[in-house]
Amino acid sequence: MKNVPRVGKSIFSTLIHMLIVLLVVLPLCSQILAFFCLLLFDSSSWFSRDLTFHSNLMVSREGLLTLTLWFCLAVFCFGMLMMGNLYGKYAALPTNQRLRYIPFLILIVYTVGIGAVIFFATGDKIWGHQQRDFVFVALMPFFWIEAFLRQPYWLPLMAFLTYSLFTVGVFSGSRRQQEPR
Repeated sequence: MKNVPRVGKSIFSTLIHMLIVLLVVLPLCSQILAFFCLLLFDSSSWFSRDLTFHSNLMVSREGLLTLTLWFCLAVFCFGMLMMGNLYGKYAALPTNQRLRYIPFLILIVYTVGIGAVIFFATGDKIWGHQQRDFVFVALMPFFWIEAFLRQPYWLPLMAFLTYSLFTVGVFSGSRRQQEPR
């Protein structure tokens, strides 16, 4: 079966569908993927001693945790790219390039803005609120993964990675869909 875009949907219904995917489904999928990555990271912290592979090659416990953290981040990024690629291939997207990518770009700029406010905030309070409360309210779709991250700086980074890598995947998937065979 060829990848043929669906016809018959109005632009309004397509945009509503995209917004539901971007504001509800994507954060949920991102949180599930991040949760499994955190389970992998927590399982590596069970090791209570250094790992010796050879007499010359030894990985300390802290080194193992760092390697696992980077591996989890790579798995998360790859998962977001694949989800975006699948969405770009099989979802009904607007044919107008501007209408197709503006919702994605708005959310990317929004997460960058939240990250900048948190990064450049002086002290513990942002506009009279604690940093943790501000992040929780500003990034509401990502609410339950914040409990596992335990730091207000990770949540904007995960939201930014989610939206930007998903957008790159959608762009890649929709380009492949439009190529003549």
